[in-house]
Amino acid sequence: MVLTGSFLAHAVQGVGWLAGSRYCWGPYLGSCILVVARAVGRRHIAAIAVLALLGSVALAFGSPKRAEAISVDATDADFNFDYSSGGNGRLISGVAPTADGAVVLFDSVVTIDGTAIDAVVTTELSGATISNYDNTGSASTNKPFFQVDTSITAAGGFTAFTFEFVEHGSYTGPGTGIPVVLHNVAVTSIDIDYGTRGQQFQDFVGYQSYTINDPSDLDVIDQGSGVTRFKAKATANMSNRPNDAVQVTFDSVSTFVAKFGNMSDDPTNYFGIAFKRLDQLTYGGGDPVNPAPPVDNPSNQPPTSTDTTRYVVSGTPSTLQVFDFGSYADPDSNPLALVTITGLPTSGSLQVLDGGTWRAVTVGESFPVADIESGRLRYTGTVADEFFFKVNDGLVDSNAIYTTSLLLAQRPQVITFDNPGTKRLVDGSFPSGATSDSGLPVTLESLTPGVCTVSGLNITPVVASGQCTIVATQPGDPDYFTADPVKQTFPISDKDPQVITSPNPGRQLFDGTPVVVGLTPTSDSGLPVTVGTDTPSVCTVSGTDVTILGTGTCTLRHTQPGDNDYAPAPVVSYSFPVVTAYRLTYVDGGADGGTVPAVQVDNGGVLVSGNTGTLTRAGYTFGGWTISSTTYPGGAAYNLVSDVTATAIWTAVPTGGPGGGSGGGLLAETGFTAGNLGLVGLGFIAVGVVMLTARRRLS
Repeated sequence: MVLTGSFLAHAVQGVGWLAGSRYCWGPYLGSCILVVARAVGRRHIAAIAVLALLGSVALAFGSPKRAEAISVDATDADFNFDYSSGGNGRLISGVAPTADGAVVLFDSVVTIDGTAIDAVVTTELSGATISNYDNTGSASTNKPFFQVDTSITAAGGFTAFTFEFVEHGSYTGPGTGIPVVLHNVAVTSIDIDYGTRGQQFQDFVGYQSYTINDPSDLDVIDQGSGVTRFKAKATANMSNRPNDAVQVTFDSVSTFVAKFGNMSDDPTNYFGIAFKRLDQLTYGGGDPVNPAPPVDNPSNQPPTSTDTTRYVVSGTPSTLQVFDFGSYADPDSNPLALVTITGLPTSGSLQVLDGGTWRAVTVGESFPVADIESGRLRYTGTVADEFFFKVNDGLVDSNAIYTTSLLLAQRPQVITFDNPGTKRLVDGSFPSGATSDSGLPVTLESLTPGVCTVSGLNITPVVASGQCTIVATQPGDPDYFTADPVKQTFPISDKDPQVITSPNPGRQLFDGTPVVVGLTPTSDSGLPVTVGTDTPSVCTVSGTDVTILGTGTCTLRHTQPGDNDYAPAPVVSYSFPVVTAYRLTYVDGGADGGTVPAVQVDNGGVLVSGNTGTLTRAGYTFGGWTISSTTYPGGAAYNLVSDVTATAIWTAVPTGGPGGGSGGGLLAETGFTAGNLGLVGLGFIAVGVVMLTARRRLS
């Protein structure tokens, strides 16, 4: 899941203002577009492209808060857009898909890590018309591409398409839908040349890098305010050549605008997009495809954050979360990508989980959001303290350094907020029942205000059908430290309810080799349950099989979208830790019979095995095990935090006399008599060893 903090609305080449649910700006002929570009993860991973034939303007702005996003790695995924008869597209609103403001929903354009993803495409026109909407046309003969034919009727006119990616079945109207963040995505626009009367252009905002062909017939212009323009040099129509293409790479994206225009009025313009890289596309004209090295976004603006406070318990490790790094904002609407630690606590310990072992964080070390969300950062201290950080949008750090103040609280608190299950619009407002065991007031926030709203601790459905997501928080005080947020997603529907059951598999061990854990999720409706992962760096999903890829926290989501009879099931989410597997190996220590116990694989507290394999050694008895020079009897507790060896201990068996000696009695020492030998100790011969303490009396 990515950061769902506030984002800044940004005006392109002018002063922006909010109009209803759209962002508007003057220089683009009064256009109003609502979008947000999300860029989370490492840079320069160009894996997927969105192809645009005659150029598109991609503008990204802040959006109203939406349900917390699901993150998936979309590398080399195959997307399909098909509005033709029998395809996966359907008109949601508007008189036709070619009309200004029309909304089209494309069902299941791709499925990644078990998550089926829909695309919501909203049309906007300014000084332009559309003659052909998403049919195989002049842009490409490839049917899965999204493509249109347009006519620019006024100089500077454009067509714009807002692409919004949501979990399948979760979108029912504006402000609804559970966002899906696609990591490792590139947007490629092709055929940016001369139409019949003017030069075409493509604008982008909020990307991490761009790639053009070598040679290229595009001018790259920093427009200011975060906008980069790619404008054709050509003065004649050159068809579809690699020299007229540009690829813009987003580290991730959940919503973007593909917008293209012409400097003049021009009746013939073609547009198409496809999720393929620039070098994966087929071009005409015979020019070689030779992508130049990627170039960082020249128009990118640094992000900002705020100082923040976190309450922790003295001496108890506290896992840091994204909100512990302030309220992030970015003028280009890039979500938080990295956090860099610029100053450490003076007395407490800031640690990172590295390869299954907690180690100290160093100054200047950076951590991707995914690591923070996976619970890989923690703080432990006994006095009030602070640390310092910068935020990064995937390209640059914030100019300012921010402070997280760590204040001591006496004890933890836990929020109780149960999933309310399926609700109906006619039910009206209902109590959430959210409480904290501290007695401190819990705050509710709706992440889907288009589906449901909150007032105090009450929840009110506002539509007849949709997925409502509510998050409950409690920030803590000097007595109680910050509670972990609790999020619940449930359907609003008049259909029969259904419930998903899926046992949490619990803690898993990881030894460096991927391991598959089978799940058995069911719904009481009998409909199939879909499992997806929110932490693909730790675990991935195929069907109902979970593959463990590394240590951290694996978070899984279970969904069932419903059908004609059943409402969507409340989403079932749970997490479990994945820890490093350590080995306790047993060695026989010279035994001549029996077998050693099986290797124990675990992490943390274990019980040392007894002599379960009946090891024997002639003349000796088994006396337990030696681990790192310490003796452990069978059944003893041991803290397994590294690979160790337990070696059998053997004790020699005595063979006669008192205490097991062979023979014995007073030892007569030749040359001594009773008169000159004062015995202060008696000895016995035992196993060939003389034990005698004597003192010779001087004559």
